[in-house]
Amino acid sequence: MMEHRKEQRTGRGRRVSRPLYFASACVALGCAWGAWPADATSSWTAIGPEGGRVAALVADPVDPQVVYAVTGSAGVFKSSDGGASWRQASRGLTDSELVALAVDQVVPGTLYAASSFGVFVSRDGAATWMPAEPFSLWQDEFPQSLASDPARAGTVYAATFDGVWVSNDAGASWTQTLGLGGVIRLVSDPARSSVFALSGRLGSLRLFESADGGATWKDRSASLPKLTYGDLTFGFAVEPAAPGILYIALTHVDFDSGTKVLQTLRSSDGAASWQAAGTGSEPVAASAGGLVVAGGFKSSDHGASWQPVGELPDAVAAYAIAAGGSKVYAGGATRGVLASADGARSWQVMSKGLTATSVLALAVDPFASDPHSPAWLYAAVENLGLLRSRNGGSRWRPLDTGLEAPTRNDFYALAAHPAAPGNLYYFSHAVLESSTDAGASWTQLGKPHCVTIDALSPDPSAPAVLYAAGSLNCGQGCGGAFKSTDRAASWSCLGVAAYQIAVAPSAPATLYALAPSPPSGNFLYRSTDSGRTWVPLEVPRRLARGAAARYGHLAVAVDPWNAARLYVGGPTGVWMSQDGGESWSRKDHGLPHGVAAPLLAIDPHQPLTLYAAAAEVGVFRSRDGGDSWQPIRDGLPDASDVYTTLAVDPGHPGSLYLAIAGSGIYSFSSP
Repeated sequence: MMEHRKEQRTGRGRRVSRPLYFASACVALGCAWGAWPADATSSWTAIGPEGGRVAALVADPVDPQVVYAVTGSAGVFKSSDGGASWRQASRGLTDSELVALAVDQVVPGTLYAASSFGVFVSRDGAATWMPAEPFSLWQDEFPQSLASDPARAGTVYAATFDGVWVSNDAGASWTQTLGLGGVIRLVSDPARSSVFALSGRLGSLRLFESADGGATWKDRSASLPKLTYGDLTFGFAVEPAAPGILYIALTHVDFDSGTKVLQTLRSSDGAASWQAAGTGSEPVAASAGGLVVAGGFKSSDHGASWQPVGELPDAVAAYAIAAGGSKVYAGGATRGVLASADGARSWQVMSKGLTATSVLALAVDPFASDPHSPAWLYAAVENLGLLRSRNGGSRWRPLDTGLEAPTRNDFYALAAHPAAPGNLYYFSHAVLESSTDAGASWTQLGKPHCVTIDALSPDPSAPAVLYAAGSLNCGQGCGGAFKSTDRAASWSCLGVAAYQIAVAPSAPATLYALAPSPPSGNFLYRSTDSGRTWVPLEVPRRLARGAAARYGHLAVAVDPWNAARLYVGGPTGVWMSQDGGESWSRKDHGLPHGVAAPLLAIDPHQPLTLYAAAAEVGVFRSRDGGDSWQPIRDGLPDASDVYTTLAVDPGHPGSLYLAIAGSGIYSFSSP
């Protein structure tokens, strides 16, 4: 199960702007996808990196080769070959945070998925999804767990923090039948033709069972141990072919000593009594053949004896056991799906096609890319570190450099130098490092004092020149913009507050800085002398109001052939200037309105071709300098997280890359 509350990912603590020298990015946004006409026949293709966080796994109750993985931001993935390969199975899932998945125990191919938008249903084995009931049903308490009735077609149960709801028509309508507070786990028991609801709250457990489609519930809590612990987390599983064999895997903390206690409880009589059965904790799963996995332990004899599982190459959030017990699956925290074919004694990563990695920054090496060879890509991946692909994303390899892996709560920046092949800059965990050999080795650099870097902007005409923009951590009488002319050995203050600097590729002495909007309303500045002096630019009032309301929700892109031509995107639209920001015209016909700034990119081969992207809206293209826009969204996941980078490949005309925090990287090639 995944946590049902959504994380806020905007503001100063969330950095997603990752520019190349001709493209800028800013914090992405969320809004509903509209009905715009398609622009091209080409579609987006997921190119990895493979893996990511798998929060829940559900094995088909009949077919041992079918298993589903719930990744949250990237939606649902399905394997039909025992985990050997995966394909995305989220078409129609319009929410970016799934919390639960259940397979109908009676009707083959029917599944239910829960999110903060409500419950979705699929009747074709997760090929497509349709909303079953809007989230307003839950009265602000979103579903946290799902289960289908093992004896009644179309009967599905959903648990919120207020209790259990039941639908007898495949999710079209719901009735609350059990008032029960706390975290609730729902589990179907085919051997008893019933459904259990286990609730944990304030260090206590309560268990209920319904055998009549949720019409009535029997309290099975009397025999549960009386816990005097807090910080309770737990998992719950039943053996599907053994009536009355249940497992509760607990992690709780002793109030007196503060000791963390791991415990597995087992009942062989339908919860009439419970016995301590081991020290395994959640997650837990059980098979019809008596194989049980709980935390770091397993049992092959219905919980009578326990042994440690084989060494796992990743932290595990979920288990599932294939029908018949032929294979055990584990949902990893970073590497996707792990699988064992020998009863959890040994494990291997099986994430081919599962692209749920959280890519926080992406860079294209412009000089390592040319029309006759694949693009070289670099990706900063949450909890995995820096990865590199030398073939346009077909294969990814970690750069084993000892660099700290980025996290979503950290500040990070990644840039490839447009004037020096193989030269990279990477900022994470308050450390700035550079590489001159395409990431094979790294050297720690000095960074501006008291600055947390949001964006790095190399000068395309001078390999030794680098600009850094960010936020100050101490008062030193300087803004957040700095410049180095000696490969970051020393830095000078540029005297302007900025969280991003865009260098004009055709005239590198011309810079544009996006700054926090002060009371005067100036948030855009221009320098024509490499940052020595700055001029505040007047912008349309609507754009200024949007900038003041949403700090950081802006993007700027400079025409690669004309330093005076630039675009700025904000909550009130996209605007273009042809005179260095002295005057502006609106350029967003066909773009959705009322949203935060999109990512912006300009094709260096065709400067009138622009791209704009925003999470849950998709990607748009303009081929007339912003006069009109059309969506190019085919192939992108319906359920998606923050868009972090939009980059045009300077060595391959028409090639575009989109990095998503939670859904990997997608590539697009214009027809």
